[in-house]
Amino acid sequence: MSLKGSWTGLRMHHFALKAGESVEAAIAELEQDPEVQYAEPNYIVHRQSTGVVEGQPISMAAAQEQAQASGSNSSYSYYNAQTSAPIQDAEAWSSASSSSSLGPVVVAIVDTGVDYNHSVFQNSGAIWTNPGEIPGNGIDDDHNGYIDDVRGWNFVNNTNAPMDDDGHGTHVAGIVLGTTQDITANPIGQAKIRIMPLKFLDSKGSGTTSDAVKAIYYAVNNGAKVINNSWGGGSFSNSLIDAIAYAYDKKVSFVAAAGNAANNNDASPTYPANYSVPNMISVAATTDMDYFTDFSNYGAQSVHVASPGKSIWSTLPNNTFGRISGTSMAA
Repeated sequence: MSLKGSWTGLRMHHFALKAGESVEAAIAELEQDPEVQYAEPNYIVHRQSTGVVEGQPISMAAAQEQAQASGSNSSYSYYNAQTSAPIQDAEAWSSASSSSSLGPVVVAIVDTGVDYNHSVFQNSGAIWTNPGEIPGNGIDDDHNGYIDDVRGWNFVNNTNAPMDDDGHGTHVAGIVLGTTQDITANPIGQAKIRIMPLKFLDSKGSGTTSDAVKAIYYAVNNGAKVINNSWGGGSFSNSLIDAIAYAYDKKVSFVAAAGNAANNNDASPTYPANYSVPNMISVAATTDMDYFTDFSNYGAQSVHVASPGKSIWSTLPNNTFGRISGTSMAA
């Protein structure tokens, strides 16, 4: 067993095992040290969506053309007009507008990254920028442990470029931003929130709890008020629940996708959605008829809300749009 990395601010150390060494034996050895509070596996987690774009992604120009041809003032309303689910998104956005004096709310997207070059994010000013960092000078200006983290961080490759190489995070970010707004407008209206891209899932939509923990602490320590977590997997993790509890102590909401296995989370927990912490908001997915989707997890005690998650229209990489299904889209 050898030390792979240390994060003293988090009191967390990451060990790599030698060939043939078991996780159980390594944990037992580490927990004999009185300085060790706990040791646990570095669980593998995955995005909470089908990962499949339904049909072919279309360009911004095509989206605008089709929406305008339909007489709709927004491509989102054109593509989602069939829904009868009473989600009252217009009222929610109106309420957000009336509270604009408080300034934009920073929402961290802990995911596969975000295509921050997409015109929807660029033109709306939606991407968070770190006010304490000077771009490109190779210095950790704000002393937060990350050099040139101007727009978040890539915990997969340990770089300052949290670009999406999968598509999931960009799709989630578009929903959070409100691709529900009029993307056919020229110019696109200014966003009411700021998206903080934090990439910890790789190009296949997989990641580790250790990287998730680092991303959560980063989000909290750098001003996020809401953390979106459209991923899940693994078993109960002390380090992960500690990170979520830290977010609670700092008055940060933690939104998690309930899962896509059609399971009762009350009986078969899925993490992180099942952690019993006051700031947890676990989200199930519904259809356009306001019923649970056939894939959504549920739970009278463990799932808090449900929202549309079937064939949801949103942003995709390379300045395109398309539909994906999953509790990720609901969260």
